[in-house]
Amino acid sequence: MEITELDACKYFADAFNHLDPQDFIDHLASNVVYASELIDEPILGKEAISNYICGRIEVMREKKTFIAADFVKIFYNPDEIFVPGADRNAGDSSNAINWEKARVGIILNQQNLLEYLRLVVFQVEGEFIQRVEVSHPHAHKYIYFLSKDSPVYPLMGNA
Repeated sequence: MEITELDACKYFADAFNHLDPQDFIDHLASNVVYASELIDEPILGKEAISNYICGRIEVMREKKTFIAADFVKIFYNPDEIFVPGADRNAGDSSNAINWEKARVGIILNQQNLLEYLRLVVFQVEGEFIQRVEVSHPHAHKYIYFLSKDSPVYPLMGNA
């Protein structure tokens, strides 16, 4: 069964919110790439990424730390944020936002410290996650947290 970027976000969020990465790992392609500004070189392949993610989660368990994962919508082009001709000053400007032009992603927040915020986006193809990209969210100025009324919210929550 084909998966979407939203599915990849759910698997990843569940891995960190529940400290159980198995569903995420099961959906990684064999030749998946994990790129992050936190590591010198991308991690290549399902086994290497599985070891990396499981290691990170094991450290979290040992240190009794937590990471909260929240869904976000990301706009890469500021000219595409608003629906052409929409009233941005209306009481509820969310109707003026052109959600179809946004990508879904995850914001990771470790211990509620701003310096540990990370934005995670995915590339999927068919049944598998092909690429995971982790970056500092300040590089992306146009991030919107999804509201509790969103069809993809709430997250799985912290266990």
